[in-house]
Amino acid sequence: MKNPILVFSLVLLLCTSIACKQSSKKPEAGLNAEAKSIEDITAQTPTSEAAVLEADEAWAKAIASKSVEQTVELYDADALTAGSAMTPANGLADIRTMWTEAFAQPDFSLTWKADKVVLTASRTIAYSAGIWRMAGPDQTGPYLAVWRRQPDGRWKVLIDAAWDMSSGK
Repeated sequence: MKNPILVFSLVLLLCTSIACKQSSKKPEAGLNAEAKSIEDITAQTPTSEAAVLEADEAWAKAIASKSVEQTVELYDADALTAGSAMTPANGLADIRTMWTEAFAQPDFSLTWKADKVVLTASRTIAYSAGIWRMAGPDQTGPYLAVWRRQPDGRWKVLIDAAWDMSSGK
């Protein structure tokens, strides 16, 4: 699919479907499931949004260090990729292959920063979104990471989606 809006819409529809199936529990009183700015999140007492943001930052650090093991550890067992900037991958074996090949490139450098984190009402699915940049060749675009809370409370990437807008893809 070359239309990023259509892909983004499909990813959000998938997230909503997964969240509805995963939990019928009501959200805790006083918790807000709406999007918050990163500044709001970090200024508050640690919340689920802050935990997702911390997981997103740990993911970025693992990729910056080119550690295949640390990177793959941050993906859910059912993980997949989507978007024009992503190598197609479905499952941890494909994710491992994708990052092994990317990290083998001598000029590989990928950075991003989340500027939005949203949790579903079930508080078991979330997404982080922002802009990514890659050096050599120079590429940039939006990303969307869908996160699933694991039984132990950790957040792992379920859907890793990114679109390359630097060359009109």
